[in-house]
Amino acid sequence: MTSMESTTENLDDILKKLLAAIPEVKSAAIVSAEGLPIASALPQGVDETRIDE
Repeated sequence: MTSMESTTENLDDILKKLLAAIPEVKSAAIVSAEGLPIASALPQGVDETRIDE
């Protein structure tokens, strides 16, 4: 596992904990300044590359 993969897994875990802690939040994502997905916690079936907002 590379350092980037480890970082992404840690970010995914943080986002999942956020969703568990705040039931009103349905999904969350971390994106680069260019808008590329870095980590996400999205409902099943949602393509992170298709998120507009």
